[in-house]
Amino acid sequence: MSAARRAVVIGGGVAGCTVALELARAEVQATLIEPRAAIGGATGAAAGILAPQFETDPGDPLFPLLLASRRAYPDFVHAVERASGRDLDFREDGLVIANLGAAETEAAARAAERYRAHGLTGVVRDAEGGEWLVPGLGPVDSVLWLPDEAAIDAQALAPALERALATAGVEVRRDRAIGLETRAGAVRGVALETGGILACDLVFLAAGAWSDDVLDPHRKARVVRPVRGQMLRFRGLVPALPRQVADHAGCYALPRADGSVVVGSTMEEAGYEERTTGGGLEAIRSRAFGWLPGLRDAILVETWAGLRPFTPDGLPVLGADPEVDGLHHATGYGRNGILIAPQAAALAVAAALRARPGAALLESLSPFDPARLA
Repeated sequence: MSAARRAVVIGGGVAGCTVALELARAEVQATLIEPRAAIGGATGAAAGILAPQFETDPGDPLFPLLLASRRAYPDFVHAVERASGRDLDFREDGLVIANLGAAETEAAARAAERYRAHGLTGVVRDAEGGEWLVPGLGPVDSVLWLPDEAAIDAQALAPALERALATAGVEVRRDRAIGLETRAGAVRGVALETGGILACDLVFLAAGAWSDDVLDPHRKARVVRPVRGQMLRFRGLVPALPRQVADHAGCYALPRADGSVVVGSTMEEAGYEERTTGGGLEAIRSRAFGWLPGLRDAILVETWAGLRPFTPDGLPVLGADPEVDGLHHATGYGRNGILIAPQAAALAVAAALRARPGAALLESLSPFDPARLA
């Protein structure tokens, strides 16, 4: 372990866990603080889509990070599965987007052209081709086939990360961070709800939708705010869903290894109300039934809600704090937290540990600079 550095990671979701694992790889002594009984936070409430082409456009400043993350994901999965002994049901069998009319087919064709211009694959297929890719797909005009997209079981990922932390020697403290201890503008420790200061010279703020509470619980204009997503799980879909499918409105369905199908999701400004509602669940159902009608006869077995951390411009907060030396941000990942967390953690830790980060690294982080939201 590095005797010169001691790090504290605030937040036990996928963002904080991946940062802690990166620190352990760099031989930095790390402690992760998480108040909940189980590691995971919003991670376990996510679907697990790993689909940059579905989530963003090649012109979006977030797209390069999403794409790099998808390409690096097989190595991340292998490492976590090896360390935890758990199967994460990692799937690289593509994603189908249902085009429900001529206008959506035209939009899909334009998107496919943009993908090809960036060396990516996207193919528009007719309704018959859509039925071949997803048997039982409802009445569609056509589909956009994205064969390189992937998925992971987010409910399996959360406990696997906890086991991987233990294997890596990361200490996990069941406590709540309530503030920072600083001296001469530099981090010296993290104040804990149970009392006392946990001494350190590096802090990574990765507390998701609760990140602002650590810095200033009375701040009215939040840098990171919660956006609620409601989810459903069905069993007994016939025919079985072979791969993930979605529509242009952001609704999606993912198969799980146990034969169930996870369907989501809403995007609601509901504060910190982490609960499902009749209206929210019905909105998802009615949307998904339109292009996956077999769900009407499937059995609804579970519903849940999670809070995604969003920023005003929709981009993550990633990198060094502009005011406090030794404070680094890894939060605000929105609905792409599962996808970008490993790559974002690698960038954030590399920048924090290098005395003079290279130009390429700084350029990768520049769209997400915390100073833009100060």
